[in-house]
Order: sequence, then C-alpha cells, then structure tokens
Amino acid sequence: MAGERKGKTYEAIVKVALEELKSQGKLKGEIFWNETPAGMTIEPDFTVGPDKDHPDVVFLITHSGAAGNSHMKFWRNMGELAEAKVRLPKPPRVYSIAFDSVIKEDLKKLQDAAFDGQLIVGDTDYGREVQTWVDASHARLPKQAEDKALAVREEAGPWMVTTKSKSPFGALTQNLDALVTQTKPALDGLWIMARQRRVGRVQTARETFVRRGVIKMLLLPKNGLAAVLAGRGSFTTEQPFGAAFTLGLVGPWISKAGAPTNYRVRDPEILNAVAVLKREPVSYLIGQPRSAGFQAVIEQVESVGILDVMLDAVVAHYAQLTSPAGMLRALEEQYDDPRHLLPVDLPRYPNDVWMFRVVADLVKSLGDRKQGYGYAQFVQDVKRQAASKELKHFVSAAIGEAGWTLPASTEPIRRGLQDYLNRIPGRSFSRSLLAVTAFVLAGRLAGIRRKDLTGLKEKLVETWKSSALEARLLAHRAFDPVGMLVKRALAGCAPREVYLPACYAEAAGVLGSELTGTTKVFRANDAIVNWQSVTDAGRDHKKKELCGRAVALRYSWDPKSKRFIPRPGVKKLILVVDGTWRQDDLDALVAAGWDEIYYPDEMDKLAAAIV
Repeated sequence: MAGERKGKTYEAIVKVALEELKSQGKLKGEIFWNETPAGMTIEPDFTVGPDKDHPDVVFLITHSGAAGNSHMKFWRNMGELAEAKVRLPKPPRVYSIAFDSVIKEDLKKLQDAAFDGQLIVGDTDYGREVQTWVDASHARLPKQAEDKALAVREEAGPWMVTTKSKSPFGALTQNLDALVTQTKPALDGLWIMARQRRVGRVQTARETFVRRGVIKMLLLPKNGLAAVLAGRGSFTTEQPFGAAFTLGLVGPWISKAGAPTNYRVRDPEILNAVAVLKREPVSYLIGQPRSAGFQAVIEQVESVGILDVMLDAVVAHYAQLTSPAGMLRALEEQYDDPRHLLPVDLPRYPNDVWMFRVVADLVKSLGDRKQGYGYAQFVQDVKRQAASKELKHFVSAAIGEAGWTLPASTEPIRRGLQDYLNRIPGRSFSRSLLAVTAFVLAGRLAGIRRKDLTGLKEKLVETWKSSALEARLLAHRAFDPVGMLVKRALAGCAPREVYLPACYAEAAGVLGSELTGTTKVFRANDAIVNWQSVTDAGRDHKKKELCGRAVALRYSWDPKSKRFIPRPGVKKLILVVDGTWRQDDLDALVAAGWDEIYYPDEMDKLAAAIV
C-alpha cells in the first residue's frame, strides 16, 4: 500500500541520517532496523546499542495524514514507549520522530511530556521539502528496506552531512543530532516505579466472541434466536429473507432424506458467544435498549436482503444517476423517502439514503479492495475536485448563487454527510455540499460501465459484509455487550464510568477532551476496570494501546512536587478481554501494568476482585 511504502521511505531517510551521525562519532553503537530486543513483544523502528537486546536509544517513526486518527497512533506509541522503558534490561532513551505530522496540537504536548524528546519534522520549513521529495520518490524506490536505504543514500546522502544545513536532509540530520542529547529527568521516577511494580496475575488465553456474536444475534429471525438460546440445533421459519441468510449466519439444515426442511444457525461467533456466556447473560444483552443510530445501522445491514433489487435500480436509472443533476435529485428524493427508485412490493425497505453506500460498495467491489471507498476517500475526492470549473459551475447552478468554495475544514462534510445519509432528524447538511456529493458520486458511478454492473452482484454482497457488517455494525460504539456485562457485574460497587486523563496529559496540562489522552473506564472502589474486544486484524494495535494505557492510568502527575506519583485512590488495574487475544499478548499486558485479566464469562470473579 502507498501509505506503507511512504512510511518505509521515511524510515530509510532516518536510517541514512543515523548512519551519518554514527560515522561522525555522534552516535555510539550499532543501528538495528525493525529488530525486536529480547524482552519486548513490540518491534521498534530503530534501536541503537551494543547489541539488539541492550539498546541505549529507541526511535519511533510515524507519519499521519489524518488528525482524526492521530490519537490512536499516540496510544500505540505509548505502548511501545512503555515496553521499552519497563521490559528491557535498562531503560533506554526513547525518541519520537513524526513525518507528515497532521497531529492534534494537544497530542504533540502529550508526547513531549512522555518521550525523552520528539521531533515533528512536518512542523519545520525543511520538513515540507523532505515530504515533497518523499511524495515524488517513494513509488519508484526499491521495496526492500535495506535496498530502499541504499537508494536514499545515493540520492539524498550527499546532503545529509550536518555542515550543509541549508539542505533539507542536512537540517534533518542536525535536528536528529540535537534530539539524541535530550533527556527528561522528571520521567526517571515514573519508570523506576513502573519497573519496581509487582507483576500481576497472568491469565490463560482462549478465544471468545462475545461482542461480535451477540451483535450478530440481533440479525437473526425470531425463531432462530429462540433456537440458539434454547440450545436447539435447528428451527423452522417462513421463506428466508434478510441479512442473516444472505450473510451466511443462518443456513439450511439437511435432513437424513437429503432435503432441506429446517434452518440452523451456522455462524461460529454466534455459537461461541452462546457457549461462553450461556443463556441468561445472552438474553440480558439481547434485551438491552438500542440507540436510534445503532438501530438504523442494523436496518441498513438487514437491507442486504434486497441488495440485488437496489443494484437493479442503479442499472435501470444509470443514465440519470451518472448525471450530477440526476444524482442530486435521487439523493434528495431518498432522503424524503428511501423507497424512491425501488419496486412497490418489497417485503422490506432500507431506512437511509442508500444510493451513496451502494455506489461506494460498487467502487470497492470493482477494485477488489476491502477498504476501497468510504467517507474518508469521498472527502479526498472532494478536495481533489474542489477547484474544477465543472464542479464550481454545477454547485453554483444547483444552489442558485455563484462563488462556491470548499470550506477550510472538510470535517463537517464527513460528519454532515453521514447524518444526512442516515436521515437523522434535526441535523443539517447544506444543499451546496449535497450538490458536491452528487457531483462526486455521479462521477464515481460513471467510472463503472453499465454493462459491468450486473456482474458485480456476488462481489457486492461480499463487500457489504466488510462495509455494512464489519465497519459499521460490529464496530459501532453505541452497543457494547462486554461493557454491559462489566457494568452489571460491578453494580454492587456503584461503578462510575469516567474518562481518566493519562499521567502525561496531566503533566502537559492537556485536560478536558474525551479523546485526547484519556481512557474510558469504570471506577469501582479502589479499582479501575477497562475492557477490550479484538480480532486478528486489529489485535497488535490494541495490545500496544493497552500497554500504553496501563502506565498512563496507574500513575498521575503531582503539580506541587512536579513529579509522577501512583494515582491516588487506585490500587488495582483490571482488564476484561474478548476476541482472539494470544498468550503472549496477555503476558505483555500484565507486564505493562494490568494486575488482573478476566474474560466475559468470569464476571463473578471480576466482582470478587474489586478491592
């Protein structure tokens, strides 16, 4: 992927600069690239020391193109920082180097408080020149890391020497030279406490799919849900129609005579959730209230049962929908009535402005990409076309006034469009931005030939699984089965759901935001309880985040003494896990600072563990 290749190019530039500093005697030891020291489970970008297992210096290299995601990368960095400081034979100096630094200002302050030093290359004049060179060069450089570094040395190496500070690469090398001399004595006490802490109880890893299984159960027909809760293997139902059948959660049960007479719940994650929790907790979760937004997403997923009908409608009205004006009319009509363009005799109808997501998923299906087109990619399309005469003319004509320009911030476009498509009452989305949406969407649809559309039906269902089911429903934050179980288990302790600031946020004076340097937890008596479900795809990232959060939660900053101290009123950190955690992941989490780890079927043990 382009992002990964750019990231490796930035790392190659740092490698060449570090080699230059070593050749000048300003950096001692061997340079190791993507080699994990003994004791760590997270692979650092660069370490420098006498050997790979005893680094004196660790470098974290990041680049980010979206400020909205920078807090996630922050927590991953905090996990890598914690492992390096706590699990290595002696705490190394750890530095952060950020390229393409679209990073929230608060997070820059937090990182400055957490690391021995940081360099935000994108905030410098020379940094923009470096980024321009990378944008123009990364695609043609070799793919292999060491070959890439050699190519960078050939092209940029002559300008890396620190005496040529006017060169962008020379200025970077000078900044790295200054960076590695920085230390933060106030952090020493924090890491001494973290290293002396008694390591908690290690849990035996096993797979549970409570979050995913319970949410998928909401798609089952009533007879199917009753059957799986009662432990019956099969059930009868009328002619199957809906997401449960189309997505393969339910399938026919073949009798001994060879004919399908009944149906059976097939999905292994549903069956796992029932087997792990048993009937009563599952029934409790299924009966919990659902927000309007979450229910809307359920209905969107269920409309996969008429996906072929929606695709037929797109094919039938192709000429209209590939015209910006025609697409604009379709979007407005569907906002008023989602049945627009669909037959009148369907057993169910979508509840949203479905044209956008069908076209978006067609784009994904055509490109054979799991993450092909969504709100982020749409906003990029808007940015690229904002200056075109065709777009400006169409928008001006649509709203009846000239001079439309792209707003300085495109975040309202994403948020407003999402609200518009979900038909959320009371939310506004300007007609000018709707016209922009129609222009971009019509262009995307026009990029697919009409005769190719009907051949995409099977791929469209598969894409729906990743977009509607995985990205929207299973990732929805408003329905949290594991969190519900934790809250119920702690009911006797009067738990408080709070956002606790990281100790680094307190030290940096960055407080008040739910996303910037905070962690949502339950506080019960003298314990902090957190919970996390993962899949194989995001497990490594979540492990890093939780390793970082453990240290950030266990300690606090005392402004009077200007030092880090144990967090007042907290004696125990407890984590509830669900999903595909491996044994070495749980070992790493305990080593990072989590005292006890439980699974969703151990809520009685959780309640007993609250001090």
